[in-house]
Amino acid sequence: MRIFLWLFFSFFLFVNVSGCIVTNPKYDKLMPGIWRGELFLDKQNVPIGDVSKVTRTRDIDRSPSFTEGVLPFNFEVSYEHDSLVITFRNGTQRIPVKNISWGRNKRNARDTILIRFVEYDTYIRAEHDEGILTGAFYMPRKNMKIPFRAISGKSYRFSDILDAPSVDITGHWRSVFDPSTQPDTAIGEFHQKGNYLDGTFLSPTGDYGFLEGSVDHDRFYLSSFDGGHVYLFSGKVIGQDSLDGLFYSGNTYKTTWIAEKDNKIHLPDATSLIHANNQPVTIRFSDPDRKIVDIKDPSYAGKYKIVQVMGTWCPNCKDETVFLTEYKRQNPNDKLQYLALAFEAYTDSSRVFHLLKSYKAKMNMDYPVLWAGKASGKDASAKLPFLSKIMAFPTLFILDKDNRVIYTHTGFSGPATNQYDAFKNEFKQTVQELIK
Repeated sequence: MRIFLWLFFSFFLFVNVSGCIVTNPKYDKLMPGIWRGELFLDKQNVPIGDVSKVTRTRDIDRSPSFTEGVLPFNFEVSYEHDSLVITFRNGTQRIPVKNISWGRNKRNARDTILIRFVEYDTYIRAEHDEGILTGAFYMPRKNMKIPFRAISGKSYRFSDILDAPSVDITGHWRSVFDPSTQPDTAIGEFHQKGNYLDGTFLSPTGDYGFLEGSVDHDRFYLSSFDGGHVYLFSGKVIGQDSLDGLFYSGNTYKTTWIAEKDNKIHLPDATSLIHANNQPVTIRFSDPDRKIVDIKDPSYAGKYKIVQVMGTWCPNCKDETVFLTEYKRQNPNDKLQYLALAFEAYTDSSRVFHLLKSYKAKMNMDYPVLWAGKASGKDASAKLPFLSKIMAFPTLFILDKDNRVIYTHTGFSGPATNQYDAFKNEFKQTVQELIK
């Protein structure tokens, strides 16, 4: 009898404990761990013509080869104090996103997730079913909608079946985009280790962020997705010193590009691309609370002003904002003032001011952000006539105590590039010379 009672109790305990493990509500949304996502940039390659109708088919479970126009990326799902966190991965870059909503689609009773990239005013909306997400990535300012899907448990990026590389493309490459027209020259900066490839492209106006991909015999692939960058590169190695490929930026731009090995290539001096007159300047725009901010206000008198020309839509501007925010906190000085001038895609003031407030909070900015105009170099040049031309977002300039421009810097080579440390040192030295 005692043996029977002991066996019954053991069985009862096992069932209850096992039940607790299976029904743990902590993971009742997405499966924790690595996921593989896809953005369908080319309409011809969207499965069944509508990604929202895709179910667990063979091409989801296994992608033996790269499909042109399909941008793959990876993200990791985790839970912090029972709150869902999705971390997007590009090379060494990690972007945790916590602004996530979960609900149910009333039309079909499916679980639905909304992942917001607040700093870019973009989002993913997708339905979840048995470890598969299907939906779309939205970029409202461009009226862009890109079909999206993802599957849990897949750690590879472009393919899990790769042939041994026939060549190592590590190094610097003189790259020309759309060579049939007026060429747009950049520097390809690649690092290869076996089949693994990462790197970026640098140009006089900025870089392409963290790119990650693979080399498959004599072909290579790179991609980036972080809510702002939507870049896909594919190419073929020609001989030892030439590359030939395609480039997608979102689903609205596609072009060819070519490159030649050139480890001595360098960018033009970013501090000499534009110039300024020698007259005191006027800067007077509204902050998100609709308050006019003027550099002639007493709070700016007798101080140097570091002014950032940027836009919330601009990935390179985000990198520069991170740098300036950290620099300001690590190097407090009452001789300096910081100011951001935002040129935005929207024209509705309520929407713009709300966006600037959200951006400032998300980026932990402790300096003013003013709405200066439309997101175009032409409008920025018109609003800042003391500069010869605004060639890029971001553009940085420094005003002396009398509001004269004494320094300019066009574009920004961020942490994905080998130029980032050099810029940080140059900027620090420039500022120290001013305030000594």
